[in-house]
Amino acid sequence: MTFNLLSSKDAKNFRRSVENQWGIVISREYSFVKSSSGKIFVLSKGVGFVDSSKLRISSIGLYVADETYGLRLSLDGAILWGDGASKNVIYLLDDQKKLWLSGSNISGIVGDGWVIVKCGDDILGCGLIKNSILKNYVPKSRRIPE
Repeated sequence: MTFNLLSSKDAKNFRRSVENQWGIVISREYSFVKSSSGKIFVLSKGVGFVDSSKLRISSIGLYVADETYGLRLSLDGAILWGDGASKNVIYLLDDQKKLWLSGSNISGIVGDGWVIVKCGDDILGCGLIKNSILKNYVPKSRRIPE
C-alpha cells in the first residue's frame, strides 16, 4: 500500500469538506496521509517530514476517514472529532444502540447521506442513511455480540 502526504491545499480541502458535512472544525496542527485505497490517516505535523523512500511502511497514523464512496469518517474519526459536530448527527434510543453496536442496520430513520451516530453523549460511529435505513459501518472486530 502506498501513502501520499496531502499537500496543504488538499489538507485544507479535506478539513473544509468535514466542516461542510458535519460542522466540525479540524485543527491545523495535523498532517494527513492518503492511501492508495482512498483511506485518510491523521498524524502529528512533524511525522510528515520523515523521508520514507527507504522505509517499508505498512500503516501510518490513525485511520480517520475514507473517500471511496463520498467522505465518511471512520469509527476513530467520529470519536476523535464527533463532539464538535453540529450537523448530520443522528441520535439513537438505547434499544437502537444495542442493535447498532451488534452490527444491525436501523430502519425508519429520516435523512440522507453520511451521518455521525450518537446515543446520548456516546459516539457510536458513522453511518449512511439511504431509503430510510441507517446502514451500519461499525467494523466487525468492534461489534458487540447480541
